[in-house]
Amino acid sequence: MKNLAISCFALLLVVACSKYTSPTESKTSANGTIAVTVLDNTSKSGIANITVEARQSPAGAVVATAVTDKSGTCAFRLPPGAYWIDVVKPPGYVIVGLNADATVQTTVAAGGTTAITFGLSAS
Repeated sequence: MKNLAISCFALLLVVACSKYTSPTESKTSANGTIAVTVLDNTSKSGIANITVEARQSPAGAVVATAVTDKSGTCAFRLPPGAYWIDVVKPPGYVIVGLNADATVQTTVAAGGTTAITFGLSAS
């Protein structure tokens, strides 16, 4: 019985310690968010199923991919740093507005949120 009590205590100690994160760890490893919205330029409603990519340089490898939901939004949780956000233009659409080149450079801050909106029009 004594061995069972010691085993249970040891198991509880292991579980409790494995979930512990020091305040220093959580502050230094905090990611930021890039919130992307893709809208129909005419109706201003969100467009679903648009692929959005994040890169760490304009022609670099894709580090994250997301697909817009039914409201035309998606988000990336990324480490702090500079990112280039690309919309993969679907067939039958052109990208319009301020972000007409389909790529936006932004900076992610730890714990911060950056919002980017792209407009699409039927071609």
